Amino acid sequence: MRSRLKENGIATFWLPINQLKVDEAKAILRAFHNAFPNASVWGSADHNWIMMGINGPGRRASEDELRQFWNDPATGRRFATDWN
Repeated sequence: MRSRLKENGIATFWLPINQLKVDEAKAILRAFHNAFPNASVWGSADHNWIMMGINGPGRRASEDELRQFWNDPATGRRFATDWN
């Protein structure tokens, strides 16, 4: 998966944690992290996890960039609507 991505490309992988044994989940998480050292795991209340890996170092968004995103009429309104 990583070899198919451009530099700083992002890959996601759904992990249905409630359908796996602990050892199976650990093996999948370890393999994903081995392929994507810059990775994170996002969980939900229904025990579905999403692993996200970046091909490369990625970068941290600044507070100003995030503020611009939230204040932009198009992106801010859509994001607020999705969460309400």
